[in-house]
Amino acid sequence: MIKILLILSAWAAAARADRGPSRYSDAFFFKVQAQFLVNMTEELLKDCRVKLRHLDMIQDTYKESLQFNLGSLSSNIMERFAAIVKTYRYYAEHLSWGDNDGATIPILIFGYGKMQSEYNEIIVEKQLFTEIVMQQERLKLALERLKKKQVISGGKLNIDPNDWGHLSPEEYDQLMELKEELGR
Repeated sequence: MIKILLILSAWAAAARADRGPSRYSDAFFFKVQAQFLVNMTEELLKDCRVKLRHLDMIQDTYKESLQFNLGSLSSNIMERFAAIVKTYRYYAEHLSWGDNDGATIPILIFGYGKMQSEYNEIIVEKQLFTEIVMQQERLKLALERLKKKQVISGGKLNIDPNDWGHLSPEEYDQLMELKEELGR
């Protein structure tokens, strides 16, 4: 963006220099260039708003899916790890280890605390990741058990969510067992 602005201002200055003396003042040209920059910035902000709106719509569409949740957690873990590596590189390269300066020890302790907090966040997100995976596995097992029970009993559990009044006692019992297995 800055390169475009520099190119345009250089072009405008070169075009003005070729014309010779101008009847317009420099204040007029600065006003025109300022308005041009305001309009261009406004267009860029509108474009950013549209793109952010599209991102929000995509996120709302997929935020309930397992892949989206696991992907967002794994990306957070990678970001935390990258922050740890960046912090370590900073404190390993930019501090002079040969000096006996008393200020380096508190700085090193601060860096260690920063890396430790990032590591703790990685542990928390790893636990969330495993909880989501285990919840998905429990759901799969419960559905398999229900299918086995249907095959053994020879019936199907057909429940209309809009009509709960026509459940047979056997279907109600199966539904309550499924609810208990899912932990709800």
